[in-house]
Amino acid sequence: MITFFHNSCLTYIIDFGKKERVKQGKRNIPINIVHTDNCAPQYKCRQNFLQVATACNKRDGTIVHKFAQKYRFKGSWDATGKLVKQAINRLELKNDRLPDAKTCYFKLREELGKDGTELKTRRLLEYERLNDKKMLKNTTLTSQRTFIGLGVENKDEYNKLKED
Repeated sequence: MITFFHNSCLTYIIDFGKKERVKQGKRNIPINIVHTDNCAPQYKCRQNFLQVATACNKRDGTIVHKFAQKYRFKGSWDATGKLVKQAINRLELKNDRLPDAKTCYFKLREELGKDGTELKTRRLLEYERLNDKKMLKNTTLTSQRTFIGLGVENKDEYNKLKED
């Protein structure tokens, strides 16, 4: 189940990026490079290898999967889970209860979701455009947009959530 969810997310992210580039009038990315933490159950199984190997048949371009070294591989992505946990703790301390995954999804979407229109994001983009040294405030974990997702068991549940 973990591998299926992971592959579904990977497909969604690549397709989403492709659609965004088309909207912006940019060309397609022929090679998508995926860096992973070398977690064997997620990435070193036949389902994942099949997904990567057949990616060319499903879309324009291919996937290059790069596995991290096993020893002390840490990166900015390791702090992402920490941001989610901190948001959940903040909500719980305010007695804003999160009894299940669906409630957690909706609350975190409000709490952490960004669409690029926030003042801080607009300022950072302006610093980049002007080559201002203040653009250095744009760290590895600073993103223009943040999406919070929820994995569901079946297409009916997905469609019902999409309507909401």
